[in-house]
Amino acid sequence: MTRYRCVAARKAEGFNVTDACEAAGVSRSAFYAWHERPVGPTVAEWDEAHLIDQIVDIHRASSGTYGEPRITAELADQGWVVNRKRTARLMRQQGLQGHRPRRRRSLTKADRDAPPIADLVGRQFQPSLLDTVWAGDITYVPTGQGGCTWRP
Repeated sequence: MTRYRCVAARKAEGFNVTDACEAAGVSRSAFYAWHERPVGPTVAEWDEAHLIDQIVDIHRASSGTYGEPRITAELADQGWVVNRKRTARLMRQQGLQGHRPRRRRSLTKADRDAPPIADLVGRQFQPSLLDTVWAGDITYVPTGQGGCTWRP
């Protein structure tokens, strides 16, 4: 763009357009195409700006949870013909990301009514004699009640 402006400035000063284009390293036809182009955004730029507005609205309406696949589907429902890659690119440019909060699930439910387990070691983790205190992780002790598939 700045090369074309330079050629336009030289033309306004009365220089030959061919020489100014040669000095700027552009062709005359490209300069005149740029010169005759209307000022302002093109129809495609307006359409893309409108599409970005739609994407932002959909993302806001979903409280920021919709990502590229859902927004693309929502745009298709609204009559837009848009590729998922284009949706992803426009979302990336706008800094939009979908967020799907994961539900935290605990597989083990503690029995709140059960009495606390007795401390048989008495918090003495270095006994004076060998083979007097045994400890282990419950996940590695086969009990025969199921749930443990690990075998030594």
